[in-house]
Amino acid sequence: MNMRNLYTLFVLAVTVMFCTACDDYLDIKPKGVTLPKLFEDYNRLMNHSDLMSIDNTYTVYITDDILLGEDTLQFGKFVTAQDHQKNLYTFEHGAVFGEGMSDYLWESAYERIYTLNVVINSVPNCPDGSELEKKELIAKARFTRAYEYLMLVNAYGNHYDPATADKDLGVPILLSYAINQSYKRNTVAEVYSQIISDLEYSLTNLPDKASSYYFPDKRCAHALAARTYLYMGNYEEARNHAEQVMLSEDPLIDLTEYIINPDKNKWGMGRIYNPNTETAYPTVEEGNSEILLVKNTGLIGFSRSVYVNPDLLEVFKHDLPEGAVDQRRSLFMADDFFKSGAIMTSYFKGKTMWVEYCDINGGLNYQEMMLTLAECYVRLNMAGKQSDGIQKAYALIDKLRNKRIKNNTALPQKDAQSALRTVLEERRRELAFRGSLRLFDLKRLNREDAFRKEVKHYVGDEEFVLPANDPRYILPLPPRVIAANPGLPQLER
Repeated sequence: MNMRNLYTLFVLAVTVMFCTACDDYLDIKPKGVTLPKLFEDYNRLMNHSDLMSIDNTYTVYITDDILLGEDTLQFGKFVTAQDHQKNLYTFEHGAVFGEGMSDYLWESAYERIYTLNVVINSVPNCPDGSELEKKELIAKARFTRAYEYLMLVNAYGNHYDPATADKDLGVPILLSYAINQSYKRNTVAEVYSQIISDLEYSLTNLPDKASSYYFPDKRCAHALAARTYLYMGNYEEARNHAEQVMLSEDPLIDLTEYIINPDKNKWGMGRIYNPNTETAYPTVEEGNSEILLVKNTGLIGFSRSVYVNPDLLEVFKHDLPEGAVDQRRSLFMADDFFKSGAIMTSYFKGKTMWVEYCDINGGLNYQEMMLTLAECYVRLNMAGKQSDGIQKAYALIDKLRNKRIKNNTALPQKDAQSALRTVLEERRRELAFRGSLRLFDLKRLNREDAFRKEVKHYVGDEEFVLPANDPRYILPLPPRVIAANPGLPQLER
């Protein structure tokens, strides 16, 4: 058997493994997995497209970003949503998925973690490959594992609280590809400790510059560390890592130069158009300069399934100068109707649809680091640890807004609390519909009296309310997992 076939067999074995019922908690069991032996095969395995994904869009259905429409509409109807989407949207108690149903966020993450553990544990024993090459490949795998666990613990666990993290239930930590082992729900503190350990190894052994946006480098590790420490409330560490990302030249795309393509035959990826350069919004392959690391979250298919929540639309009106136009609102959202080609028009009177239709990256982006850094500057100022924090935060926000808002003017600098609200609202506008990021922000900000809020959803005239800090913000373990492992504790919701 040649190496190509061996690689294909291994990938197939991993795929089959996660679809075969058994008694362990992940509801998976491999049947005669054959592991590669040579370094190059593991290197190719890390290049597999399955490892380029992260997160799942269904978590957006619990947030204040979306609205589902009435039965009379063509798209985005509550009645046509899937059961798990309806359960989240109406804030149902208990399970999100029915018995025997797959939770794609959970299962896909643990599939990838298994593959990453194979690489991490097997590469040191390869007879070929230099020690430097092996460390770099392991660093890529450990970075990706850290990314997976950061998403999992924030979806299925309580938000990190230093006072309770060592008791709060998180998710199981798997560091081996051995299947016959006992499993438990590790604490939130333990999961974060593992994330930081993996990131520290990655920061030491990843290359300074990756060969493409699909692979992590040191800048990506700093970005993920900044996100991790932000969620932990460690603003000094988050600032330090975000500043390392910001050492590069300004890569922001100037949205003020773009319009909706006047060519009625141009839609999809050609919808957002720069008339000066006669080019569409840049795809990943064309070199979108804002991207740090590409990750697929399925956002394109999600776009026409929901409408924009009026709460989010209202935020786009805040801090908008007279006569100015926020291009994120005008380019990526459509009111009442949307033309998709020369003759096809979709109508949804009275609603606004998110129709971004450009190459959407659900991974790590430069603008997220700008917003993280601005938030850290203000919070450290409030803690008496950075005297120039407010000024630095406004400088970053103005820099971002100048590339997003036509006829923008500098924001008036206010007190720290007002500055923090400005930064957080800018974060919401910039990161709208970016997978689970809004859910995680809701969970962390609900811990603060000034920013906690109720999420309200509507089905016609019926209102559904999710109070701040409600346990329904935390996703339950899938029923299939509990059925296979009744000893695993389930959080009440």
